[in-house]
Amino acid sequence: MRLDKGDFQGREALRRIKEEGVGRRLCCLTFTSADDIALGKEPVPAGDRVLGYVTSANYGYSVGKYIAYGYLPVEYAAEGTEVEVEYFGVRHKAVVSAEPLYNPHMEKLKA
Repeated sequence: MRLDKGDFQGREALRRIKEEGVGRRLCCLTFTSADDIALGKEPVPAGDRVLGYVTSANYGYSVGKYIAYGYLPVEYAAEGTEVEVEYFGVRHKAVVSAEPLYNPHMEKLKA
């Protein structure tokens, strides 16, 4: 992003992020149990602290797992990091997953 284009809305926020670095990343979460579910806006807790919230979720038929997305602190955004999603007071285990979830090596396109 070029910040030398003149004044625009959000310029100072972008300048601050560029100087300080990104603090959160959008992460793909897959649930470890087929019975787990989320709809959106559920907290992603770590102990007594809330790391972030689910932005969207649905069942991934092509991968056979429930998938959720949420913004997490960068220290929790690495592939394989285990997190929990709280749904109506029950914590469900999930894992930060790399994308794309379906056909990551493009095998189906080359078949």
